[in-house]
This record gives sequence, C-alpha cells and structure tokens, in this order.
Amino acid sequence: MAWLYFVQSQLKVVCDTIKRIEGDHISAGEVYEEIEVLYGKIKNRKNQHFFTSELAQLISDLDKNKLYSEKKFIEITDEFYNTFLSYVEKWGYHFEPLKVFRWIQVLDFPIWSDIQESFKYIIKNNPTLKFDEDELFDEFNHVINVMKVKMQNWKNGSKTEDRVILEYSMAIPGTNASVERVFSITNVLWTDEKNQFLVDTIRSIIIVKQHFKNVSCTEFHTFLLEHPQLLKLITFSEKYEKSYSEDISKQSSSK
Repeated sequence: MAWLYFVQSQLKVVCDTIKRIEGDHISAGEVYEEIEVLYGKIKNRKNQHFFTSELAQLISDLDKNKLYSEKKFIEITDEFYNTFLSYVEKWGYHFEPLKVFRWIQVLDFPIWSDIQESFKYIIKNNPTLKFDEDELFDEFNHVINVMKVKMQNWKNGSKTEDRVILEYSMAIPGTNASVERVFSITNVLWTDEKNQFLVDTIRSIIIVKQHFKNVSCTEFHTFLLEHPQLLKLITFSEKYEKSYSEDISKQSSSK
C-alpha cells in the first residue's frame, strides 16, 4: 500500500507536466522550461525525502510494527529518484539548445547576453537572414520604451528586430502531440468500412472536434439555440446535393 501511495504522488507531478507539454499552444522553449521545472521538483523531493503526510504515517507504522524498514524505504525511493532524474535529463537533452530563448518568457529580467545568444542561434540556423544587431541592442537598452511604444508597433505590424527573435522562438512547436491528435481523429472516422466520406466532411468534423472539445453538451445546446440560422443550415440538404452533383460530374467525366 505504501508503494502505491508513493507512485501516485510521482504520477501526479509527471502527468501534470505532460498535460501542459502536449497542449495545443506551447512552444519548444516553453517545453524546455517545463522539463527544467519537473527536474527541480523531483530533485527537491529526493533531497528532502518528501512524502505526503498520509504516506509518512503509513511508513512510520510499518516501521514500528517491524513490517518494513523506513530506512530501506528511503533507500529504494532514492534509487527511484536517481533513475527518474536521469530519464528527465535525457528527455530534455533535445530541447537544451532552445534554452537561449528562455528570457522571452520573462521569468527573470533579461540581460544583453541572453538576447545575443538568441541572435547567434537564429543566424546559425538561418545564415541568409538579415539582422540589424545595432538596432537590436538599442531596442534592448530602451526596454521601457519597447514595452510602452514598440508593443503598439508590433500590434500594427511594424517589424522591429526584437520581434524577429520573438516570432522565431514562439513558432517552434513544443511537440507534435496536437498534430497526432488530428491524425487519430481522422483514423477513427475514415476506416475501411467508412471510406465514402468526402475530404471536406472529414475536415469539418475535425474542426468541430478540435474547436469545441472544451464545450459541454449543455453549452453547445445553448449555443445552437442562440444561433437559429446555424440550425437552419444544419438541416438544409444542400450539403448532400453538392455531394450528389459532384458524383454525377465525376461519373460523366469518366465516360
């Protein structure tokens, strides 16, 4: 029972991290930060021999009744943590180069060397990219002006040098989990038995499943009632007539 409590505690930390990492809107730099945070949490648990109050009481009772040694339990959990930390290190290895974009999350106040390392990384991977480092340096040293004035420029579409770094780092996807979810939906819908779906139909179903996945049935029902025109479109036979006319056209062209 004690081991089940222990594993449950570790699973919560890992599952919460994976849930954030596999989100639809997370960049590779943010994934690196999540892995770093996970590593720190596990290391703290190991160094401080952290157990939940319920688990600590259970271990103490087992030790008092001479059913299981508390010292032995700590030794085994230390081995577990060492293995765990080693795995997290390997997991984060591929994201290590992207730590140069960590400053973009404004977790700490950035310094010029942070921005310069980002600049070097981008140029190394995109040698043809034109970059005005002098302008970038001036923008950095006027960070207050950047926040008050240039933020409005970004909204208006002005292409400042610091915006290039921001766009580059945020465009690198953290994982391909969101894309795989789309393929999973397609595989469920488009099978050997159900192979008559049009591409447009599959596309529409995927859009609904992706964009309304956090909407409950009750909320969706309310939404439909508030949009009677949409209800009318749903009941129209135009979508079937379009498919029928397309089939007729294909048959005629084949002849």
